[in-house]
Amino acid sequence: MIDGSEKTFEELYAYYQPRIYSFVFARIKNADDADDVTAQTFLKAYEHRAEYDESRGAFSTWLFSIALNEIKMYFRRAYRRREQTWGEFFESSNEEAPESALLRAEGWCDLLMALEKLTERERQLIELRYWSDMTYREIADFTGLTVTNVGVTLKRAMEKLKKILAVS
Repeated sequence: MIDGSEKTFEELYAYYQPRIYSFVFARIKNADDADDVTAQTFLKAYEHRAEYDESRGAFSTWLFSIALNEIKMYFRRAYRRREQTWGEFFESSNEEAPESALLRAEGWCDLLMALEKLTERERQLIELRYWSDMTYREIADFTGLTVTNVGVTLKRAMEKLKKILAVS
């Protein structure tokens, strides 16, 4: 899949970057840091492209594994610094009316708080499916679950999430 050429890697980057960024942002919740972690993910993938073994799994699985490791490293560094800021996540853009920005932020806040009430596994599957736009097969490959288990768990998690949001 990766022949070592820069053109091939540029095509893979163009295809996977939005999905990786969404996956990272869903976990980190800070746009600048998500950009940095996403860039670091692709840098590591490029540097270690010779180590990718197609027989061990899909390229997307390998790439999302790198992203997950980078996210873990990000939180380790943040924990050491003890400075995890959410300010930028809730800041409005200059073009958006303050009322709209507040409603958007409140909606995100409700969703994030509802997601925190799910199990780690449920949250991860929702993030992979809806933020990273992965198929059930890709999620199954990434998590080691069966496709059926991914589907059932996602269905139940979404029902649980809807109930939580309906109450709040």
